[in-house]
Amino acid sequence: MSFGGKLDKLDLQYCTGIEHLGRQFKTYINLTELSILECGEIDWQWFECTRKVNHLYLKLNEAAKKFIDLAKLVDNMPGICVLQIDGYFLKSLEPGAAIMKRLMPKMEALKQLNLDNVGFYDLVQIQNVIGLIRISPNLQKLIIELEPKVKSGNGMNLSESGELVVSPVVQYLQSPDLIDLIFNQPETVEIEVLVDSTELQFIKLLLTSSPSLRRMEISHYVIKDPEEALRILAELVRFPRASTTAEITWM
Repeated sequence: MSFGGKLDKLDLQYCTGIEHLGRQFKTYINLTELSILECGEIDWQWFECTRKVNHLYLKLNEAAKKFIDLAKLVDNMPGICVLQIDGYFLKSLEPGAAIMKRLMPKMEALKQLNLDNVGFYDLVQIQNVIGLIRISPNLQKLIIELEPKVKSGNGMNLSESGELVVSPVVQYLQSPDLIDLIFNQPETVEIEVLVDSTELQFIKLLLTSSPSLRRMEISHYVIKDPEEALRILAELVRFPRASTTAEITWM
């Protein structure tokens, strides 16, 4: 048995026993929209039968027990145009996926990328965010939501000697490895922030790498002091921009 050729949309939310669905995934199924939200461990072999999927939403309960082969996943979904994934997915990608930009297949059809529950404190997650941007040459819209209840920071860590040092994430975002990052197509970026220097550095990187950007919408948490909010906004608007028409909306 399988889903057959008529089912084009499958939405699984908070289900148990999804491991028994493996026999339903056949090469001739016609799924175009697939959502799997917090349903336990996913059998990534299913995605060998998802070549017609153009909308994919994956939200994991926790980091996957086995690393996810991003190159293979991308190759199995050549028509994907809307992709929504979460921080656990980002943490579960095979080590090195973010830096193998020359070997990684492109998501040529991808127009919108939604990233949920992202932790800006986590170097692996941020490296993989950049990696996904790099392999999406026609991306038009990027939406990033923060991991809930994450603690605010300032992009600094304490060394063993007790001195403040720049966090690995900030060091990465300022590294020469990202000089060639060109975010050609996006017109809209929506991002939630806390706000610390890590997030500001990420925003700065996007602004300087996005020549087609028209609008960046930034929603912030925890800043209750109007003067502090104005200070941060003033810093944001001073960032250099690759697009002369890019507007920043502070919410």
